[in-house]
Amino acid sequence: MEPAAMDIDQADEAIINQDYETIEDIIDKKLEEENVPEKEREILKKALAKTFEKRRTASVEVLAACLELTFDALTYSNNLQTKMFNYYKLAEHLLQVPPIDVRMVSVTYEIKETKLSHRFDLESFAERVVEVANVYYSPQGENYVAPYFCLIQSSGMGKTKILHECREMWKATPDVSCKLILSGPAKVDATDVFDEIIDLGVVIQSKRTAEEACGAIFSKFDELFLKNVMTTGEDTNTQLLVLMFDEAQFFLEQKLYGYDVFLFRVVRLWLRISRPDTLRIVAVFTGTNAELRNFQFENDHTIAGTIAPSRELSVKKVGFRPKGMQSFSHFVQMTTIGCKLSFLNKASESESESESEYVKAIFYGRPLFATMQSKGDMTEDKLSTILGRMLLVTYGENQKDWKKHESTWLNILGTRVQMGQTTVSIASDLVARGYANLIACTDRTATICYLPDPVCARLAMCLMEESQKLNAGSSTTYGQPARWWVARMRDLFAGGLCQPERGDFGEIMVAFFMLLCGDKLRKTKDPTFKTFSVNLADWLHLLSQGGKEEEQKQSRNRFPKRDREGVTIIGSSYRKAEISFIQVCRNYLRHYEGDWGEFFRQDFLKYMYESGIAFFVFAGCSVIDMVIAIRLTTNSGLFHYVPLVVSIKSRGYFSPSDANGECSCMRQKGKGRLAMCLLVIFSSTTMTNDGGAGERKLVPRKDVGELMNGSSVEKVLRIPSDDAFGLTDAFMDLTKQGDMGEVYASHYFLRNYNETEVRKSLRSSAGQGDKGTPANMLATLKSQFQER
Repeated sequence: MEPAAMDIDQADEAIINQDYETIEDIIDKKLEEENVPEKEREILKKALAKTFEKRRTASVEVLAACLELTFDALTYSNNLQTKMFNYYKLAEHLLQVPPIDVRMVSVTYEIKETKLSHRFDLESFAERVVEVANVYYSPQGENYVAPYFCLIQSSGMGKTKILHECREMWKATPDVSCKLILSGPAKVDATDVFDEIIDLGVVIQSKRTAEEACGAIFSKFDELFLKNVMTTGEDTNTQLLVLMFDEAQFFLEQKLYGYDVFLFRVVRLWLRISRPDTLRIVAVFTGTNAELRNFQFENDHTIAGTIAPSRELSVKKVGFRPKGMQSFSHFVQMTTIGCKLSFLNKASESESESESEYVKAIFYGRPLFATMQSKGDMTEDKLSTILGRMLLVTYGENQKDWKKHESTWLNILGTRVQMGQTTVSIASDLVARGYANLIACTDRTATICYLPDPVCARLAMCLMEESQKLNAGSSTTYGQPARWWVARMRDLFAGGLCQPERGDFGEIMVAFFMLLCGDKLRKTKDPTFKTFSVNLADWLHLLSQGGKEEEQKQSRNRFPKRDREGVTIIGSSYRKAEISFIQVCRNYLRHYEGDWGEFFRQDFLKYMYESGIAFFVFAGCSVIDMVIAIRLTTNSGLFHYVPLVVSIKSRGYFSPSDANGECSCMRQKGKGRLAMCLLVIFSSTTMTNDGGAGERKLVPRKDVGELMNGSSVEKVLRIPSDDAFGLTDAFMDLTKQGDMGEVYASHYFLRNYNETEVRKSLRSSAGQGDKGTPANMLATLKSQFQER
């Protein structure tokens, strides 16, 4: 039954406006035309409502699952069941018209036209395929679930490109047949890239039982993949059949025929069918959803019943290879960030100077975005789609509610500063629906990070400015003030939804404080936030003032001699010093642990500067916590880069002598090479003037002037406890309970401390001086111990 054109137009408008009353009216009208009883009609509407709640483009399989809910609750005559499936087309149409196309470009976009930047990922991927084949089809194979592994990574990292190149590479290899398959419905003609397009929802359409549906899928796969492959055992050469299922998340749709993840399990069951030893089949399931990893069920065999794999073998039962409990390790290796730098020069020539920093940075990030920029496809519409994904919602009205969702807070904050690890389910969601990157994955764990991604980082930066009005698909959203984001960061940490990688909240908060101060300066320079560079002295001064701009402006009047960027210079070789990071990543490589020589390489620092990143060092790194690139501009306009190395201490008390000791340690590691070393003390209520103990207190313009005159600088910056963003207060809230617990667990040692030592004992200064706080608890206990 085809719906009338008027109904389709009404449905389109209703979906965009999320007008459920109109949607229900359309459904009611069609069900009345089919004479479906009212009771059954209500059940179908509830089933469809469940699908709408998914807030995503629904596939045929999703609709089939909705209808299955209806069939589970009712006993239909064959005639009524047929009518219900005839209703399929209208309901499918209703579900396939989202206001945001969550896929910005076709799955085939530039797949054939672009060249691989390197072959490392491709070769590693091919080796994994061969490894799985060799292990599974050996005595060890009985330990594994089936001959498959998963390639899981976020959108735009080049998954489809790897599959395509692997197939092309193996075309000339004897006894290897490689098929690239698009799983689920295709919105455009994809046959130029894919060998097959399989919509399993269509395959099982009108199948009333699990056995019938399983048999239909088995027959379809046999027809598509085994027709030209010898399966009789007469051929003595071992053949390898590699089936690469792209967009395999479509196999994970909800419960069908009473079985969870029915489609995925049937495909996996087909892989386990006993076949001649000369045929080896390996499948690769590729997608963004980490739930592809593994599903352990004891009753897979009951899905098939006595179904045979093909019409030719219909008189025989299907035999299966033993099913183990292990799954093959998942492939997440996509080393493609920055792989499109070769596009940079050509693309930047056509851009205006005001956009050059942002445009240049794009090519240091995600390959899809770099390709889109080079082709002129990074339009405002595409950016709104990217933002919609970052908000983790796809339907217009619901985008107004993103401020209520913790996973969205985590995604936006994590894009700018590494927030640490979260639960497996949330990590899977951030990879599948956002742009988090999966860096490690097992059957029970998922480790994520946010790689350099200037497009997403800039959008996140805009969301942290309340004056910003942003388009997200068909909806308009607004940025939130920095204090709102700080409160959300506190809530995420306090609720245990994420845990900093090194267990240090202070490290994350100081990095965020630095980003927010940079954002304030960027806003005055370029309200569109497409210019990343800010003056180093202005930024350091803003840090020292706790992010309070008014005091910064007043302080500038104290410097009578300034260049156009506001830096005091006396006989300097340089006329400008700037930083540009809008995102803080993490560098896990250990090569700089013993020697900081890498930090002084011009190509290394330039890469950091132009990509708009700073980085946290690896866990356990001594002396420093963070590295930032500084760009010095000579009087002749040439660039020279020097490192800003940062040590972060989040303690209630940190003496001037201790601070000077840390500075000296950084100076020794620098070995006399030009650098700025900064000790940042956070959450300390002791704002000691370090100038009286070796001239260590940071004086921004004076110290930047020294750097620009060719002298290394090692100074101390104490962040005021009343900072403009409320970060110190948020940190105090987070650490107060932990400090109380530590005091309680160690109270019996207090008799041995003097009064000064007691004051230094706290990890942070959370609530010092207030009743019922760790500091008050320590002082009271100490005094009472003395009295006794």
